[in-house]
Amino acid sequence: MGKREQVIEALVEKLMAQRGLDYIPGVPMYATEVTEEEKRAEELYAAIEPLLTKTVYVSTDAEGQVIRVFAREADAGAYRDDYYEEWEITEVPVERGVYYVLVWFCDQPEVFVNRPNPDVYTHDLDRDARPDEVVFTSGLDSVHPNLKVEGWDCKAVHARYEEERAAYEARKAG
Repeated sequence: MGKREQVIEALVEKLMAQRGLDYIPGVPMYATEVTEEEKRAEELYAAIEPLLTKTVYVSTDAEGQVIRVFAREADAGAYRDDYYEEWEITEVPVERGVYYVLVWFCDQPEVFVNRPNPDVYTHDLDRDARPDEVVFTSGLDSVHPNLKVEGWDCKAVHARYEEERAAYEARKAG
């Protein structure tokens, strides 16, 4: 028996005991004839089952605003068929942090559209991604050729940018 099944069995046993019902672990709920106790046990399980899930179904309006949260997909679909999403429940605290995005437009001057070039944008995001990862994206084939570097560590982002810009300048000169 897996961990989930053990938890379910323990909860059903506890709820049945609170209601004065007999519960025999490992005995199927429906052997041959369904007794009133077995029906109540099944109802109790149906009541606690949504509490055991790690997935919820979020019903939204047309603009994406949350209206209701459901434990069962069928309930969300019945409520608003076209507007619901499946979300995972996070069971641990999530650290927030500053995420840095540095973009340099290669063919533009040091000030471009009233912004410095390169420019650094920051976003306050959940730090559930790899904290030491620095991501480089080359947009040299786009309408406005650019180099983009992003990550959680500002110094690491700037260091990677300097490397990539030097490599770009060397390719351009060579």
